[in-house]
Amino acid sequence: RKQARERGARAFMDVEVKFDAYLDGAVAACEEDLNKLRMRMAAHADRVHEETRLESLRVEGALKEQVAADAAREQAAVQRRLEQERKRMQEDTQRLIAKAEEDLWIHLK
Repeated sequence: RKQARERGARAFMDVEVKFDAYLDGAVAACEEDLNKLRMRMAAHADRVHEETRLESLRVEGALKEQVAADAAREQAAVQRRLEQERKRMQEDTQRLIAKAEEDLWIHLK
């Protein structure tokens, strides 16, 4: 009986040791998979960050171009208005000079 108990205890311990080894291997495999997943996630996060940064630069560049184009259009419009105003003032001045000359001739006669 004692030997049977000892054999049973040894068999149980052998199963327990094998089970512990199996669990250790399974835990190690899970940890390795988790580490790989962490590395993939970190690489993905780096790629997303870089893509976001590049997209931000593209948008910023496009916005700067649009602002510059808008400013150029606005400047051209202002320049046209100034030229029209200068022309109008020149015409008004010429009319005033002509009127003054006419009034002077009338006054001199």
